Amino acid sequence: MVISFHSIGLASQFLHASEALHGDIGMLNQKDIVICLSKNGSSTEIHALIPPVRKKEAYFIAITAEKQSELAKKYDSILLISEKNEADKQNLIPTISTTSQLALGDALLIALTELKKNSREDFSHAIIPEEL
Repeated sequence: MVISFHSIGLASQFLHASEALHGDIGMLNQKDIVICLSKNGSSTEIHALIPPVRKKEAYFIAITAEKQSELAKKYDSILLISEKNEADKQNLIPTISTTSQLALGDALLIALTELKKNSREDFSHAIIPEEL
């Protein structure tokens, strides 16, 4: 998602929940939007990340399959992915959930492109500097 957002001229950065809790949360500010991806929305790192994101007053979007999770209860906006099992027999390997999250990211990208009214020329200039 981060690289795709860059391609339409939106500044974005990946922030891992564990690293955020060890100081990287300092990069957030009130004007930022945090998109938090978590299938079950209840991991220790995700649960611990919610208060510092709230303190920074960043806008908080949750992408999760569990609408009753701690993450889903603390969002500004929520995008629900399928609650279906993963592709492996033990339902452990993130396959369907990650594909669903990627598809939602692509949908956000398209919506943002339309909101920004990006043209073909805007997209090519984001990739190829004019001086080349």
